[in-house]
Amino acid sequence: MLEQFKATIKQDFPDFNKYEIYVASSGGIDSMVLTSLLISVGYQPVILHCNFKLRAAASEADEKFVKDFAKANNCKVITTAFETEKIAANRKTNIQETARDLRYEWFRSIVKNHKSLILTAHHLDDAVESFFMNILRGTGIKGLSAIPKINPPFYRPLLQFSQEQITRYAQTNKITFREDQSNQKTIYRRNKLRHEIIPLFHDLEPEFTKKMKSFFSEMTDLNEWMDINKKSLIKKLIIQNENQTIIDIQKLKKLSTFELKLVVEDFNINRKKLTEFSAFLDSDTGAVFNSNSHQFLINRGQLIIKEQSKNFTIHETIDNLPYHLQTSFGVVDIKASDYSVITPKNNLLQLDFDKIKLPIRIRNWRHGDRITPLGMKGSKLISDILIDKKNSQFEKNKILVLESESGELIAIINFLISDDYKISSTTKRILEVK
Repeated sequence: MLEQFKATIKQDFPDFNKYEIYVASSGGIDSMVLTSLLISVGYQPVILHCNFKLRAAASEADEKFVKDFAKANNCKVITTAFETEKIAANRKTNIQETARDLRYEWFRSIVKNHKSLILTAHHLDDAVESFFMNILRGTGIKGLSAIPKINPPFYRPLLQFSQEQITRYAQTNKITFREDQSNQKTIYRRNKLRHEIIPLFHDLEPEFTKKMKSFFSEMTDLNEWMDINKKSLIKKLIIQNENQTIIDIQKLKKLSTFELKLVVEDFNINRKKLTEFSAFLDSDTGAVFNSNSHQFLINRGQLIIKEQSKNFTIHETIDNLPYHLQTSFGVVDIKASDYSVITPKNNLLQLDFDKIKLPIRIRNWRHGDRITPLGMKGSKLISDILIDKKNSQFEKNKILVLESESGELIAIINFLISDDYKISSTTKRILEVK
């Protein structure tokens, strides 16, 4: 097993010795074998241990065991503790799910850079259990490969080994470990699979685990092939524009259901929502569809996609200059300066400061707002100006205006100024809005 372990690491990470190596250890047989293998091939990993405080004195004993092992083997150890039951109650999730989430949240907080790896002791039998768990949850093709070997920063070098091989290695090399009695309780779905269901498959087929290993290998190859073709498909469809994604709807509607799923799955459109989403593509301009993470807008034959963001409200009084405002989509800077020459820039507005009296206000535009655009005599609705400029609803939501203390609009930031505040031959000072 040791030689096979060495070969696996060399194949997966030829420059493994250049990585900062962490190993997740519960103190159980799997993680202790993994840690011992790493030490046997010449590495001194940093050992990570979570105390979930679920088994009273036994949890404390697990932590002490891991710390004593680390000290005896000159390894650094980092521990943390969680009030798992309380956190599960607050999150309204089950104990096992909560513990898993807490563990991985903590692991990710440890990683410092892309040259760090966190090794976990998942093995072939774990992959088989995860396969059935995924089936029960309702999985797609990706879930059929169960557990990925490499999912940066996580690396699982024991996935090719069975529980039997790991147990035999521990016995042969006299590796001590802690036994978690909760692993025997069949009140948990995974444990019920482990102790009652999966053994039935072994009774039916003695080489069940070996055949599942071959199946996982094929599914991994299939997923890699799908990822390559998915990237190629997305490259042909998607236009990336600042913080939003644009796709031609007609091209999207020509895709097969499977291809459509591949394109939109990264935007949290799952199989259950796919039919509803497909129908949405026939909607008129202005229609919006939401996933848990993204918003989709129909806009003149295009689908515009952006990350979900909270509605923002800006309504501030500007008493002094210079003024600086940081928003979720950019920065607004306003300052006064002596007038010399107009500097034309796309994101810069210049007004006659002598016609402006502080304080002024900066706020979100509202329906019904009117302004007299530069070069015009009469006023015009901002909503009409935005329609003329063919702004999408997403872009409209980011529009800010400047208004005088009396409520007269001075400028639409990043768009235009009011003709009443334009620079003239008598201008001495200017207001710059960038």
